[in-house]
Amino acid sequence: MCCAVSDRIRTSVNVLGDSYGAGIVYHLCKAELQQQDDEREQQDRVRKASAVDGRLIQLEHIIDMELSGRRVSGAPTSHGQSRLCPLLLNLLDYC
Repeated sequence: MCCAVSDRIRTSVNVLGDSYGAGIVYHLCKAELQQQDDEREQQDRVRKASAVDGRLIQLEHIIDMELSGRRVSGAPTSHGQSRLCPLLLNLLDYC
């Protein structure tokens, strides 16, 4: 009985000390953490924009090939449909 009570008190003090330590570290590193979050958001925006640019270049190529009447490898499906619509839908997912 005595050991169980002292173990619970020790555990409570340990958890409380860890909580205070985490709060102090957060307070001291708050500006740096915010800067890292901002940098990560900027990288995500750049990555998303470059993906859209790549899709636009691919889309321009397919449009040019279809307008000129040339068959784009893999463009028409077995049903004779164009790859243009799925590519446009994929592009809209990025926007």
